[in-house]
Amino acid sequence: MLAAAARALDDQQAAAWHLAAATLAPAEDVAAELEAAAAAARGRGSLLNESAFLARAAELSRPGPQAAQRRLRAAEAALLGGAPLRAESLADLIPPSAPARARAQAEHLRVQARLATDRSVAEAPAILLRAGLSCLGEAPGLAREILLEAVTATLTASQMTAQVTPAEVGGRILDALGDGAPRTGEEHLLTGLATLLTGRYCAAAPVLRQAIDALAAEPGPSERVPVWLLATIFAADAIWEDRLALAWVARCEDLARRTGAMRPLILCLIGASITNGSRGQLALAEQQFAEGRELGRALGWSAGQMRSFSGVRNVAFGGDRRALRRLVASGRAIAATRGSGDMIRVALAAQTILHLGYGEYAEAYEAATKMRRDDTISISAEALPAIVEAGPRSGHATEAAAALADLERCATASGTGWALGLLARSKALMAPPGQAGQLYQESIDILDGTTATADLARAHLLFGEWLRRQRRRADARDHLQTALGLFTSMGAAPFANRARGELRAAGAGPDALQAPDSPLTARESQIASMAAAGYANQEIADRLFITTHTVEYHLKKVFRKLGIASRRQLRDKVGGELN
Repeated sequence: MLAAAARALDDQQAAAWHLAAATLAPAEDVAAELEAAAAAARGRGSLLNESAFLARAAELSRPGPQAAQRRLRAAEAALLGGAPLRAESLADLIPPSAPARARAQAEHLRVQARLATDRSVAEAPAILLRAGLSCLGEAPGLAREILLEAVTATLTASQMTAQVTPAEVGGRILDALGDGAPRTGEEHLLTGLATLLTGRYCAAAPVLRQAIDALAAEPGPSERVPVWLLATIFAADAIWEDRLALAWVARCEDLARRTGAMRPLILCLIGASITNGSRGQLALAEQQFAEGRELGRALGWSAGQMRSFSGVRNVAFGGDRRALRRLVASGRAIAATRGSGDMIRVALAAQTILHLGYGEYAEAYEAATKMRRDDTISISAEALPAIVEAGPRSGHATEAAAALADLERCATASGTGWALGLLARSKALMAPPGQAGQLYQESIDILDGTTATADLARAHLLFGEWLRRQRRRADARDHLQTALGLFTSMGAAPFANRARGELRAAGAGPDALQAPDSPLTARESQIASMAAAGYANQEIADRLFITTHTVEYHLKKVFRKLGIASRRQLRDKVGGELN
């Protein structure tokens, strides 16, 4: 009766649910109606309703592959919708007699559910590796997805990976893939990251760059966000890629918002926050983290875990020693509990930044070398420029020269502008006076074409320091003033104070020691910062819940106020007028 009444009101989903409530035995016709209702719920972005419809459809299906697939789809919808415990309980219903593909899917979903509820990541690589390899022949697409998750879990667990070493994970994946050349962005990403895990950075870097280029050029996901999206962030960070990977993650973020996929949305926000923090786009990183944190709290995620990953670099650039100590201690405790070894690397990177900002070169050298020494996943190349900078100033010139040689191999293999700019800056630090000036300028010219604001600012600072020591005080003041503006706009107080001290030593007057005030409103500054970070107008509009017309209107005002005509000029101005 209730089903008939719902149909009379043209409410097919309610009709299917009431019909199912009145059905006790397996009935394919009712299960099919529930499946149609699930599709309609997904179209509205209601993933938890989709999960409920599919779970009931599985209950009304006869035992067999169709029932298993409906149950697995119900588990996936629950996971994406932010209900990992429900997803885990549904995956647990898949029997051992199910086909290899279904068993692998169930194992994959169980691991994701465990990770979403703060359980240990250390065992995840071994479990996912077995699951992915078990279905490679039967379902290669599914296998690649699971193996990419295995790689991501390995990068997250790092030196705490249990039951299998990172090198073994990479080697077994490469052996299973064979000699066939990768074709898609996903295939390049899996091959590149697996190669990275085997310790062959120079072989992995070009493949990872091909992967990111291919993902950016491909149409992109249209129905669901890939579960391995954080693998792209790891790849970009490993090779200093500053644009395309973030653009791809932004497309995933848009899809997650449209489809109501809460867990992928949080991962997108956290991943983008980590990368923007590395680039020096600290305000944008904090904004993304804040949104991810609020969504995570609503789903029961650990705020401490997210803060340890996403906010630690921001705190380091800001120079808050006490806050950084708290975050590092919290991160280490979480790492010990969950087996998240990469948190230790991130903590060491943050400590390196803080010590460099304060000019504490012995401490910076110690943190950077420990990050490099403890690396088991070949993803600590970011430590090399810091070792080159801090080494000679702390009595470790020989080690700095070795780090420079390593950096040259890594940066050449990567080939990105960010990597090559860091290489030129590092070479300048070690070069004789007759060559250093040209190398510093080369570094600035290259980094000026990237979005790596923090490293561009550090290049100006180091060049200014060098020029002052060469008694070229007027030239030094130009670069130090630029560095001061960039660091002040970032909120990097220790680095800004370094620049200020050098300006005083170079004979700058009181006015030159102040970063210029911003003529922009708060909304104009927000939009300008996002545009300077590489976001398109539509992406800005989507994130701020405004129209593209409004974005264009504000950007026109920004360009007029700052006296510029292009987005490249806008990024140059971030360190000056924008605060």
